[in-house]
Amino acid sequence: MNKKMKTCAFAVAAALTFSCGVFADDIVKNITAELRGDVKVVVDGKVQSFQDANGKTVYPVMYEGTTYLPVRAISNLMRKAVNWDDATQTVQLGALDAYTDVVDMTDKGTGYAGSKVIDANELTFKHGDTQENKTYRNAIRLVEVNSARKDFALKLDNNYSMISVTLHNPKTNSSQVVFEISDADTGIVLVTKNLEPGQFFDYKDANLNNAKGLTFSATGKAGENATAYFLDPRIR
Repeated sequence: MNKKMKTCAFAVAAALTFSCGVFADDIVKNITAELRGDVKVVVDGKVQSFQDANGKTVYPVMYEGTTYLPVRAISNLMRKAVNWDDATQTVQLGALDAYTDVVDMTDKGTGYAGSKVIDANELTFKHGDTQENKTYRNAIRLVEVNSARKDFALKLDNNYSMISVTLHNPKTNSSQVVFEISDADTGIVLVTKNLEPGQFFDYKDANLNNAKGLTFSATGKAGENATAYFLDPRIR
């Protein structure tokens, strides 16, 4: 396609009319444009499909020879966080979005075997080859982990794109634990890892795929009574 590509946050009405801020003139104009479900966007040889924050498919828009793509779709391709600040009418990408601790979500969460932990005395572990103590800020902790899956689910208070977390199977456990973080609504697994006792694993900016809620779960060995930690889970 031999056309200049731009990104623009947009809302498409039934008459295919949308508004986009024109900051140079400090005004908003109503324009008529084409919603183009027939236009393909190919990235590194792979055809891409785009969704909004609610998981609904969205399409490119053409206006006066320029193709506009939804900003959330582009941010996901770039692995950049995206957020909309309604108060200032601002689209925030990447570093403009601060990390938010999952345990700070207003939802208390559900799941009898899970809880939020903020006590540093409970979150100090010997870490790495040197076995030096390392203290984490907070965690989602699952207890009574055995062959029956244990989980803890909570709703997110905003739109987030990425999650970073350290998974830990304490050495006090006697067997392997399977960790998962999934979309609480769809069940789609976003993060998964098998860890032996004493192991840690760092996930950096795993894609949330527009999840509105998260389920933290762990599965262990039959007859086990293990504990599993999702340390410093942060989203942006």
